[in-house]
Order: sequence, then C-alpha cells, then structure tokens
Amino acid sequence: MLSKILLKLIKESIIPALLVVTAKFAGIVLTVTILSIPWTISTQSLFPTITFSSMSNFVTVSSWSNFFVLAAVSLGFLWILIKAHFLHDTHITPQLTLQLLDLDLTNLIDTTPNISNQGIIWLSYLWVLIILTGVQAFFGYHYWWMFALSLFVGAILTWSFIADLEREVEWA
Repeated sequence: MLSKILLKLIKESIIPALLVVTAKFAGIVLTVTILSIPWTISTQSLFPTITFSSMSNFVTVSSWSNFFVLAAVSLGFLWILIKAHFLHDTHITPQLTLQLLDLDLTNLIDTTPNISNQGIIWLSYLWVLIILTGVQAFFGYHYWWMFALSLFVGAILTWSFIADLEREVEWA
C-alpha cells in the first residue's frame, strides 16, 4: 500500500503535469503556426506521429515548445514561491490576513507541508525539463541557448526555494 505522503504527492502532481503537457502542445502549435513550419501526421503506427520536413524545423519546434514548458513551469513555481514568502501561515502579516479575510480569500494561506510538497513537485518538473533539454542539446535536437536558459532559470528558482526552506527552518 502506498504511503499517505506518496499519495498526496501524486494528487498534487496531476495539475502541474496537465499544465506541462498543455504548454508543450500549445508551444508546438504556436511555433508551427507562427513560423509556418510544414508538418505532417503519420498514422501508420499505433500512436500518430508528427513529422517535419527537415531536421532544422524539428529543432526549432522542439526548442520553442520546450521554451513554453519552461515558462509554464517557472510561472507555477513562482506561484509556490509567492505563497511561501507572503501567504505562509507561519509568517503572514496580520494586515495581509485581514485583507484576505475581507476578500474571502483566506484559502490562499497555506501550510509548510503543502508548500513544501508543491515546491518539490514543481522543482522536479523543472529539473526533468533541464535534464531533457540538456540531453536533446547534446544530441543536436535542441538549441544550446535553450538548455542554458533553462539551467539558469532552474538554478535561480532552486536557490530561491532552498533559501525559503532554510528561512522556515530558522523560524521553527
């Protein structure tokens, strides 16, 4: 039987996973549409396959669609950092609590376990993206600048999350 923590992490990871998949498909559609990249769908196998006319078109679509994924994961992770810094039940200001109470938004206030779980999930998606873009760039299926950008963003967001966790430990 799965532990309660693992079940909670699985439950918490569904919405971020859907956001990642949606961002990937949106990135593909927008890149193909905006840059007028020719593509075809092959249905000769069990799963339909999208093919592009050249390797450079594939690299362009792959890189830009991963840029959309990076933006989506970064925004999701930034929301967790905002909650950790401003809407954390251990150090929310009384003034902000009263404002949220007046607006009936007290459900935005979150606890340490919830923020930590959500942060770990978003951080996991971020580092999986970084690793995948690095592998793809190494084999020539991705732009190197996209890998460098994702690594830079990942380092900053990871540092911010760890700094918040350390701050929380000091306050406990």
